[in-house]
Amino acid sequence: MFTAPALEWRVDLAKRPAAGVRRDGRPIGALILAIGTLWLAVPLPALLGGAPFPIAELGRSGAWASLGIGVALVLWGLRVLMRRQTIRIHGEEVHVRARHLLAATSWSEPLANYRAVLWRSEPIHRRGGTRLLHLVELSHADRARTVTLLSSTSEVAARNGWWAWAQDLGLAAIRLRAGEPEGFGSETAKPVPSAQ
Repeated sequence: MFTAPALEWRVDLAKRPAAGVRRDGRPIGALILAIGTLWLAVPLPALLGGAPFPIAELGRSGAWASLGIGVALVLWGLRVLMRRQTIRIHGEEVHVRARHLLAATSWSEPLANYRAVLWRSEPIHRRGGTRLLHLVELSHADRARTVTLLSSTSEVAARNGWWAWAQDLGLAAIRLRAGEPEGFGSETAKPVPSAQ
């Protein structure tokens, strides 16, 4: 499951089948990988006997510790870089495939098992202050099967995507404000006429 939503991401409704590939964290993964590579590069000449140890007081054990930290950072960076989620909506099925460093998982769910197209907003804290991240989701009773269709900092893009997805799929369009619990009462759900 992807925990940190990408700021600007969407499943393309114009394509048939509707599809989107989500790759979160590429810049941070590359940064972690670069730092890990530096941690690997510093002790290798000393361990191979070609140069003095970089921190003389720590000796050989310091070089091995640096090597261990470098390996851990490189593996972590690769894990972040390799993480990818592909979502396809084809016919009456939702297909999700998540690829990680060493494994891939996939699952399918009938579209009929989804309750609504849900638009919710979450505050995100950045250097410049707090902004709202708008998420449009295909809501399922099992939270692990809920699929993010759109993630954007633009309220207009979220509104348009939310409405278009609800119309295209013939599901209720539900808008939740920040901090509201997910509820599917009659006052919250707004059935959208089918686009057929």
